[in-house]
Amino acid sequence: MTVRHILMFGVVLLVLGASSVSAADYVRFDQQTNNGPVNARESRNIRYEMVGTSLAITVILDSTDPASPLYMKLTFRNYNGVGIYTLGSGTLWRYGQRSDQIFTCQSGQAEVTRIDSVTNRIYGTFDWYGTATLQNGTDLTVRIRDGAFDVQIKPEIQLVATPKAGTTLKPKETGVFVIAAKKRFTNTVVSGVKIALTYPSNIFETEPTDLVTATDGTIRLNLKVKESVVDGEYRIIAKGSK
Repeated sequence: MTVRHILMFGVVLLVLGASSVSAADYVRFDQQTNNGPVNARESRNIRYEMVGTSLAITVILDSTDPASPLYMKLTFRNYNGVGIYTLGSGTLWRYGQRSDQIFTCQSGQAEVTRIDSVTNRIYGTFDWYGTATLQNGTDLTVRIRDGAFDVQIKPEIQLVATPKAGTTLKPKETGVFVIAAKKRFTNTVVSGVKIALTYPSNIFETEPTDLVTATDGTIRLNLKVKESVVDGEYRIIAKGSK
């Protein structure tokens, strides 16, 4: 009997992006420009967004002009949860309204020290050194020290399929596939995720299309191959929302 191939792929499907975070969020740091005094700064007005693989946390420091607030942005490149991150030019501090009044990070480091998988809060520290050149040619430096953050980040939810690929099935044979919804970085399972499934045409006898993950964060598919199928490689596409 001819062997048919059924391929299953897991797909990252739900990204909760830029969002205003809750009142409990908090960022503080000490700032020194050139050799001036050290100023303690703090804010509870914080936003974040995932830009590709980077996490950007924006700390609003002065919203006197809501259309053009003054802010610090911390960019964690290739964000992957707990760990140490080198800060670069994506980290900056806009301290004035003119286009030249922006300190850009030249060197620095941030560390995500802990993630609470229940509250989705991340905790960590940061320090960086930056420069700015004003319109009149004056060079300024800034040192950001003893920074600390406590921010709620709604996690990305990703689908993980088991088996993911390479499953070989014969006609009239049943394949068992499990799809799990998990929070990225903490690997915590997520219940109540609605999963929509798209199947290759005329392959399986029954094709459930809309399922919801159980308390263990999974759905289970028992898919029986039809007796008459065309040789080839196929895939099932899973998309979800919550």
